[in-house]
Amino acid sequence: MKQIVLNGCYGCFGLSECAIELYRELGGNKITRYGFDRCDPILIEVIKRLGEEADSDYAALYIEEFDERYDYHITDYDGYETLKTSVNENILRSLIKEGDEDKIVEYVMGARA
Repeated sequence: MKQIVLNGCYGCFGLSECAIELYRELGGNKITRYGFDRCDPILIEVIKRLGEEADSDYAALYIEEFDERYDYHITDYDGYETLKTSVNENILRSLIKEGDEDKIVEYVMGARA
């Protein structure tokens, strides 16, 4: 399973100054105040260590897991984020070549639209 950091409240995704400082101390270098790789293992470690202290003023950050075989994107409504997954075409083609209908159905039904 792959982990991703999302914002669970209305507002906007952002890190506190304390979280940014810890991120840099741990060797992170893929960050600005409001934009970075949400699956970055260093970012995930920061959220785990700091909990609510990692949140900026208008954020409630949390970690969610998803099956890395799927493509993903983040949708938001006024800053409240939801993780959506979709079928990866290369994986689907591979399953079709194998010809196992049960695996195909299981894979397609596992996506979170």
